[in-house]
This record gives sequence, C-alpha cells and structure tokens, in this order.
Amino acid sequence: MPFNMGLELMADAAAQHFTNKALTAIEKARAHGWLFVEQEKQQIRIVVSPQNSRKARVSLYKTLSPSEEKEQLVLEATLRFADSYPSPPPAPPVHDHGAGKGLLTREEIYPKHMFHGPSFQSIVSLQQCGQDSALALLQKPDSDLFQPWKEERLFFTEPLLLDGAGQLVGLWAANQLKEHFVIFPAAVEQISFFKDSPRNFSSLTCEVNPRLQGDSTILSDINLVSANETVFAQITGLQHRRINMPEIIHRFRGSREVFLSSSWDLPRQHIPATDSVSCCRLQRDLVDLAGSDRNVLLAVIAHIILGRNERRHWYGLKGSPKRREEWLLGRLAGKEAIRRLLLELGKTDIRPADIEIMPDAYGKPLARGNWAADQDKTLSLSLSHSGNTFVALAGVLAPKGSLGIDIEEMRELDEDFINFAFSAEEREIILNDPQKALRCWCAKESAAKALGFGMPGGPRDMIVESCDELTGEVKLKVSGLLEKEHGGDLPCKELLALTSMDDSLTVALTLNVDTTVS
Repeated sequence: MPFNMGLELMADAAAQHFTNKALTAIEKARAHGWLFVEQEKQQIRIVVSPQNSRKARVSLYKTLSPSEEKEQLVLEATLRFADSYPSPPPAPPVHDHGAGKGLLTREEIYPKHMFHGPSFQSIVSLQQCGQDSALALLQKPDSDLFQPWKEERLFFTEPLLLDGAGQLVGLWAANQLKEHFVIFPAAVEQISFFKDSPRNFSSLTCEVNPRLQGDSTILSDINLVSANETVFAQITGLQHRRINMPEIIHRFRGSREVFLSSSWDLPRQHIPATDSVSCCRLQRDLVDLAGSDRNVLLAVIAHIILGRNERRHWYGLKGSPKRREEWLLGRLAGKEAIRRLLLELGKTDIRPADIEIMPDAYGKPLARGNWAADQDKTLSLSLSHSGNTFVALAGVLAPKGSLGIDIEEMRELDEDFINFAFSAEEREIILNDPQKALRCWCAKESAAKALGFGMPGGPRDMIVESCDELTGEVKLKVSGLLEKEHGGDLPCKELLALTSMDDSLTVALTLNVDTTVS
C-alpha cells in the first residue's frame, strides 16, 4: 500500500478525536515496514494518542498473526489539527529546469518509467526536469477504486495527489541517476496543508527540489500549487530510500517485450515437429536476490507476474523464505515459456498476470487464462529447478497429451539414496556409473511429471528398464502404488525419457502422448 494511503488512514482515525477540525500538518512520519495487502483482507490497528487538544501521535500496526496477536509497527506520525486551515504562503516562483529529457506524457510515463496502476497514475505530464528540481502537472486519476469510500466522506490529505508528488521524485531519480534510481518513501519531516480544503483540488502543479544524502537516501522539498496559484501543501524533508534494482528488472516491470529467462533449444530438439513447444531457462543470479533489498525485489516481481489467486497462494506458503522464492521464480519461468509459446501462435497481448498457474490435486501445474481458446488441444506445462537454474517446458499437444521435464546439477548420488530409489535390477543397469544414475533419476522424475500423478509410493513407482548411453534414451514402466491407484487413468504404462547433458546439468524429457518421441 502506498505510503500516503497509510497517512490518510491515520488521519481518518485521528479525526475522530478532533471533531470538525482541519488537518493542518503531518510531522515526523516514519515508515518501519511495508504494508503489503497479502490476502484479500489485511487487519490493521491504528492507535491515536492525543498529546493536547490539537495534536496526536498516531501509530499504524499490521496484524501478523491474529491467533497469536502478533503485530508489526508499520507507520507512525504526529498529526496537527486546527479550527481552520492557515493562510497559504506566496506561491514560489517556478525554476527554469533546463531542457532535460523534454516532456513526458502520462502514456509515456506509465508503465515504462513508473509501475503504478491506473488508480494511482497521478502525473499527467512531466514538464521540466533538471539537475536539482523537476516540475509536473498532477491530476486525480479517473478511477472508481475509492468511489465507495468517497461517497461516505472525503479524503483528509488527498493521498493520490501526494503520491504523485513522490512519483515525481522517482521520475527525477530515473532521469538524473545512473544507479540505485529505484526509490521507496521512508519518512517525511512535515506536510503542511493550507487554506481551502484539499477536496477542492482536482489538479495541481508540483515542483520537487531533491538532493542526495549519502548513497542510500534522497531528500526532497515539494510545493503543490493549484491552478489559481494557491499553495495547497508544502512537503519538507521527504525521504526516499534508494534500492539496487538490477537494470533488467527495471526494464522488465515496464515492458511486455522484456523476458527474464532465455529460450532453451535443447529440450525442443526431442519434440515432434507436429507439436508447438516452448522451453525457457532462468538463472537465479540474473535477478540478484542476495542483497538486503531481496524482499522488495521479490515483491516487485510477484506483483508484476501473479494474478490474485496466485498471490494469495504465494503469501500463504509456509516454510523458509527460500521455498517462497523458488516457487515464485518457477512460476516466472513457466509464464515466460507460455508467453513465448503464445507469441509463436500469434497471441501478442498477453501479460504474465494473464496466465494463472496453479497446482491440481496432485501438484501438477495447470495453466489457465482467457487466452486458452483451442479446445481440441492441450496446453501442458512442466517445471523444474536445481541449484540456481529454473526451467519450464510448455507445449500445445494432442488431446490429453502432457509432458514432463526434470533437471539436476551434475553430482554423484549418495549410495543410500541409490539403494532407496532403485531396485536391485535397476542398480544392475546403472552399474555404479554416477552419470547414468543421475540420468535415470531425472528420467523417473520427468516421467512422473508427464503422467501427472507423481510417485505416491516413492521412486520405485517408476521402474527403469533400460538406459542407452549413446542415445540417452531411458525406458520406464509404471509400477507400485502409482499403477495400483492410477493405472486405469494412464494412456500408457510404458514411457520413454530422453536424457542429455548441457553444461553442468543433466536433463530428462518425457512425452505422455499418443505420438512417439523422435
């Protein structure tokens, strides 16, 4: 949730203690964390502590665990009220900013330079931008997002226009800084509101005067002036924290043409020419999630690529942060494989969030969306990751067709694991060959993914019957609990996996179709 929406919530709560008074200032506001609305509802608690008849300290808490009553302080500020607004100071003269990069319209600003959705696209045009200041025209977005709220009462702070002022600082940073130009608000010394209620303004001229403070902070002073040259508000000491967002992520968030993964032709070589397939490979290092800004970058990626149901699932995942990261990057690879496939099929206007990937009852990823129009074809998706590499294989196959892919970083399987995963007959095929053992293990995994039921009874639900070192072909048959529970649902109980080596990876591909793998 934007910083200024949090301030508006706090103003709304504080106003209950200062009936019929005007909010004249917000002082020493500090953000201590992010107010992510991770589920459909996010419980918050606002504590208003009046200090006298005109001032209160207000704190906003996010509920982390309602059952355990755990909370996190998200935002705090001092709010001042009075019987009426003070008279505004004279409107400051507009500085000559120089040519800069020239004018940008709203259509050019969003989403190429700023990631905000339609309800928060407050900048109509960037008019001037120079080394130490920038000027823009702000306007309330034409959106019904807040209409139910505004029918009951009007905003105290006009948060959409205040958010536009912060966005202008972001545009200045993108224009003037070569690195760490992605910024997030962290604090503000004071916001002063003047004569005439903010509800009377639909558009404002905004001038920001930013300056760098060290390597991690931008401080800005801002004037918001109405069309009749009346100062609506002055912001002093607005503090933005700079984060190191990789250039590729910055471009990715503003363009449908930018992919974080790369096409991978190796698995495609084993697919019949009659089928349309796409395979991509994503390296974790490209996204650079090792630094202190890791959670911010993950949240940015999540809110770009995930739909509502997927976000709910992701935020609800239990376990380590690494598990949530791997789930997200796997979905990213899957969506990009599908988008590449759809591009080949002539569907060009598909965003990542238009593709929903959710697991079925057996954990197999299923892709859905309005783009899935061909009823006589099956879109199958398979995901795998090992170490820092994530891969996704998507294919439009014959009816009821499916595919599976598995990768493993080159290593020698532990002897105890080999004894657990392979029968005595299978171990005779492996012949103490570490590379062959890894090929056969990948083959089992890819075959189980292609069938879609996993291996409910363990690795011996899929039996290796042969492994050809020259061709990489591994023949398998269904056995054990898998055959007992799902044998009647399987189009075939004997499968062929194609294995190969690529750099430091062992790769296995299985097609579960009526077509023969070539």
